[in-house]
Amino acid sequence: MATYTPVRLFQSQGTGTGETTVYTASGGVIVKQVVINNTSASPVTFGVSLVPSGGTAGISNRIFGDCSVAAGDVVILDLSQVMAASDFLSIKAGTGSVVTATCSGVTVT
Repeated sequence: MATYTPVRLFQSQGTGTGETTVYTASGGVIVKQVVINNTSASPVTFGVSLVPSGGTAGISNRIFGDCSVAAGDVVILDLSQVMAASDFLSIKAGTGSVVTATCSGVTVT
């Protein structure tokens, strides 16, 4: 029987302007929420990609693209996306090092 464990998958403020891998699944995972916090005094855009194992992050696997976050604001993305082992999440921001991203989900073992 499968065991479902709620976990924080990652939290990072190092998101750059290029694709940045923030989490790689080691087994089955259900991504439930991504919180994007803009810590700057200006609006910023961001994109989130859910990439299958062996793939390359980009527009072909973008689940949120060019979304805008107002200065000092937060965007909460409620999801139910399934990841298999070696699938990964990638985030990019319009301005480097001003977005804090936090992701929570459920591991399945």
